[in-house]
Amino acid sequence: MIANPYTLKPPAENMTLDALQDSRVTVVGGARSGIAVARLLRSAGATVFLSEHGVLADERVRILREANVSFETGGHTGQALEADFVVVSPGVPTTAEVVQRAIRRALPVYSEVEVASWFCLA
Repeated sequence: MIANPYTLKPPAENMTLDALQDSRVTVVGGARSGIAVARLLRSAGATVFLSEHGVLADERVRILREANVSFETGGHTGQALEADFVVVSPGVPTTAEVVQRAIRRALPVYSEVEVASWFCLA
């Protein structure tokens, strides 16, 4: 049996949109869904930092700047771990070093789908 590679604390059902206002969040992965979740979290008042291993297209850079989302490209620095929690895009494997470092630091790590559920009406 494979252990769950994510450390989720507290359970996401306890997350409120009000709590996001004071949160520092890192989104790992800058493809379409990473950009979308970064914008969503920013719209809720979170301070968002996006960390992309590769290069971001000019259009994605423009979107992040317009949304007031800080970002890095070309790898994941220590700044990616200066967060209250981390959100991982679907294309980022849980074995990625940045995800493993977050887990070792006991940072909560959530999937984008989990984060999107916080914005759904019950």
